[in-house]
Amino acid sequence: MLGKIQPKFFPPVFGPRGDAPLDDVVVRAKFTALAEEIRGATGDTRAPEQVAEGFIEIAVGNMAEAIKKIFSAARPRRHRVHAVLLRRAAGQHACLVADALA
Repeated sequence: MLGKIQPKFFPPVFGPRGDAPLDDVVVRAKFTALAEEIRGATGDTRAPEQVAEGFIEIAVGNMAEAIKKIFSAARPRRHRVHAVLLRRAAGQHACLVADALA
C-alpha cells in the first residue's frame, strides 16, 4: 500500500494454497474500504495511505516497547539491540524502531 514492497519481487506465498503473489490491487481496495468505514463511523477523513501508515506506526511502537521490556533489566550492548531489530522488525522497520528507541 505504501510502496515499501514491490509485489513483482515478493515471493508468491499467499492465498489458500500458499502460491499466490501479492495483489496490490486487492490491498488498495481493502485499505480504501477500511478508510471509508473509518470515515462513516468517526467522520475521520484519512486517506487509505494514512490508514496504512497508522498500522505501521502502531507496529513500530509495539516493537519498540517490546525491545524496551527485553532489555530493561540490563544495559544492552549495541549489537544485541541490532540483532533484535533485524530478527523482529526486519530491514523494513528496523530504522523506524531504532528511531523510536532514540
